[in-house]
Amino acid sequence: MNPGEKIAHYTVTAKLGAGGMGEVYRATDTRLGREVALKLLPPDAAHDAAARTRLVEEARNASALNHPHICHIYEVNEADGVTYFAMELAEGQPLSRRIPSGGLPVETVVRFGEQIADALAHAHERGILHRDLKSGNVMVTPAGQAKVLDFGLALRLGKDEIADVTRSKITVQQAGAIAGTLAYLAPEVLNGQPSSERSDIWALGVVLFEMATGSMPFEGRTGYALTSAILREPPRPAENAPPALRAVIQRCLAKEPGQRYQKAVEVRAALEVIGSTTQVALPVVSTPAARTRWVWPTALIGVAVVIALAIAQPWKKAAEPVQSEPAPTAGGPLGRAFLITKPSKNAEANELLQRAMMFTRFQLEPLRARPMLERALQIDPNFSEARVNYGLRLSLPWKPVFPTMPEISTGPRKSCGGL
Repeated sequence: MNPGEKIAHYTVTAKLGAGGMGEVYRATDTRLGREVALKLLPPDAAHDAAARTRLVEEARNASALNHPHICHIYEVNEADGVTYFAMELAEGQPLSRRIPSGGLPVETVVRFGEQIADALAHAHERGILHRDLKSGNVMVTPAGQAKVLDFGLALRLGKDEIADVTRSKITVQQAGAIAGTLAYLAPEVLNGQPSSERSDIWALGVVLFEMATGSMPFEGRTGYALTSAILREPPRPAENAPPALRAVIQRCLAKEPGQRYQKAVEVRAALEVIGSTTQVALPVVSTPAARTRWVWPTALIGVAVVIALAIAQPWKKAAEPVQSEPAPTAGGPLGRAFLITKPSKNAEANELLQRAMMFTRFQLEPLRARPMLERALQIDPNFSEARVNYGLRLSLPWKPVFPTMPEISTGPRKSCGGL
């Protein structure tokens, strides 16, 4: 379609791209006066009417999703024999283009990972799978927030399609839309089993590995070689990632679905544990009696790994805890249980305040909440709620978490992110 052409009540203004699922245009909704992304489904996108009907029905179900890290589907309809999806216009750049050759900083990997896992958890709780999660389907907005695209818009892959793409003579680049997805497909899907929450979690593990290293956990020059690696070989080591993050990635990429995290909310919680111990370094403290250099205690890295793995034990089903306090807000990370009455316009400042509140609420080294609040106020000096919390922290009698000890490190201090 060319600029100025119309489909239903949408006027096309520019072409945004094309792929196996059709062409995507920027358009104006003339009824509501808003800009949208308009995806047109090609006539041969589904091999039969039943498959096409199922795709449209699943997309309509996905339109009920309402989450800050999910690109919202406004409408699914048909006009002039063309099926179209009108979606939120997510400005920004695909995550796949934001990842440098050596990977992203650990804190960025964890932050985006939390947001993507949160989006999956929200959808899975409502019975909706993604089935095509990959870095190319995650948009990073100018504000630095991840938005997952195309929930409900992935065609189910049949055995014939998978067989075609895994033939040894077909390269990953030549095999089209399915090949673009092949590197993210879980082993059970390649074996012809239906997608599940665990196959979405596998894809999330691939995205985490990709963000952390700038490469893929499984590689092959042909579709057959890549499929063989996914089915039989262990993932390449994520050497750039700290141990706790490597543990989460490895659990996501377990060959057997039962050995992975069973819920996306578990991945989110594990990443939040890592995030709470990687973003702020302990300060240097001087006292008249002794000069103490606060060195990042490596034992805490082990604690993060243990917690991440403990959360993931699929064979131990814990009893439902009795909640004496309000549950976290729907779809939000653990830290979002602490509601901000007057949030900042800056998302990072809000995250820092939430983390600081988590540290003080659960007695997790309250001393470490202070630098988080200071950073939030540097980002947004007018963030009144952060300023109030900072004042409260200053009024408390601070005590070191660890006893004063002689200096044990003469090298430069490192934050956890530098390990």
